[in-house]
Amino acid sequence: MKGFRRSSTLPELQSTKYGSDHRKSSSSHSLTGLSSNTDLLRALKSHASQSRSTNYSLVVQSILCCCLVLMLLGGLLSYSSVTTHERTARYHLMITREYSEKHVLDTTGVLEERNDRIPFAKPNLLVQATKALQFQEYDAVPLYSTDALGGAAVKKKKEMKKENMERLFTSETAESCPSSDTVRLFVGIASRASVRARAKRNAIRDSWLGDIVESYGKSVKGTFLVSQPNFKSQGELLNLADDLIDEYRLYKDVAVIPGPENYMALPIKTFSMMRYALSSTCQYTHVLKTDDDVYLRIGHLLDIIHLGIYHGVLKIQANAISDYTAKIDKIPKRKEATPWMTSMYIGKVDRNVTNTYPGFEPVRDPENKWYLSEDSYPDELGPAGIRWISGWGYLVSRDVAEHVWEEAQSIASKEVHQRPAWWGRLPWEDVVVATLLSDYTDLYHHEGFKAAWDSCKNDTVLKHLDNQAPLLVAGLGEQDRTGLWDKKEVVCSAGKYEPGDYNTWKRWRNSLPDAKTVGKM
Repeated sequence: MKGFRRSSTLPELQSTKYGSDHRKSSSSHSLTGLSSNTDLLRALKSHASQSRSTNYSLVVQSILCCCLVLMLLGGLLSYSSVTTHERTARYHLMITREYSEKHVLDTTGVLEERNDRIPFAKPNLLVQATKALQFQEYDAVPLYSTDALGGAAVKKKKEMKKENMERLFTSETAESCPSSDTVRLFVGIASRASVRARAKRNAIRDSWLGDIVESYGKSVKGTFLVSQPNFKSQGELLNLADDLIDEYRLYKDVAVIPGPENYMALPIKTFSMMRYALSSTCQYTHVLKTDDDVYLRIGHLLDIIHLGIYHGVLKIQANAISDYTAKIDKIPKRKEATPWMTSMYIGKVDRNVTNTYPGFEPVRDPENKWYLSEDSYPDELGPAGIRWISGWGYLVSRDVAEHVWEEAQSIASKEVHQRPAWWGRLPWEDVVVATLLSDYTDLYHHEGFKAAWDSCKNDTVLKHLDNQAPLLVAGLGEQDRTGLWDKKEVVCSAGKYEPGDYNTWKRWRNSLPDAKTVGKM
């Protein structure tokens, strides 16, 4: 068959075959015809073989592609499943457990060991980190608010009795506690759930908190206390929880207490801190309320308790003209009964530059950090004539902390019209605490509590570093540990001002860029 081409398609071959059959008689089969038919059969078999080979190749490729797609989908589903399980186990099934237990239910109901739980509300109470950061699963009422409490449990008790304190603030679960039979001090360090604040916490851990752990653990325990931050998305919340859990795993010195994390809600955070300390099974005898921008010399702080040292005393509420013009002589004095276990409220008494202590009045300068407008806080709200201790560091005995908590609960349980006019409106926690204590104790001044502008003499107990933390913490720690600070005054400022001079410090501080955002002094 002379017209045959091996590259012909099947229709072409079929046409050639049927044309050849038409030209020849069915009864006569020549040798040539047989040869042509044989070639045709061979060609058809060859083409079918090529087609089968091509089809087989396509099928194999399709199968391989499907397998690859399935593998990729399976991998994604597996990753998603693992990620979801891990986040579920970490964030959603971290059911409340007592502090001494080491296990939590996983997704299958099986107990598994877990170390990423965050202490919350009570030192022996643990809840899911994300819920803690969202102010969930907490049984407290909004103590410091202008709103009514509605059906809150605290409303059932108009006033908390002292004899009920032990029952309300203790637990049967054991904690890791200072072992001293006399003084057990809780150092509550107010901090924030943020990257910048973690740098401050790490600097403190490497210096004075490390000293507490290594040398003073028998009498002292320190904990960083953070509240609920503002977050813009669920992803940001999960990242904050992740960071906090990692930090807790490493150091076991961070706890979440209830309250919005902003400057105007500081009273809520302080009340929560007091409750946290009082609720501990450690039965702390004293509480130091401080911030993460200070340097603490813990041995000197314990000396105040054991030796009863102070440099002046004032009534919290100034009434007579002599109260408003009272001055502190700064001469060292001692309490007769030591250690100083009751009625202690000590630190740096806040003052104006004339060294008098006229008491609280709202700041009306719009550029000032502590500005309160007349519309938001009229003068008649008070509390007029209240003297207070600066909030970056004050030491109280247990009975004083209990009184603050009792008074806060008592006021919050009243009808709105029966509360003090300033309740829920005054944002400065140190002034609020002093006001709650005005009928209970006096305020004691100690020269060792140093403000941001003060020099650091060898009698320094606690230094407020303000914006120079954590920069100066490591250097102060080295001078403290080597004993140099006990021998002489040390440098504790990198600013351009004269140490001890409030006016030069104020000018320098107000010249810094952050004064535009946080306000001037």
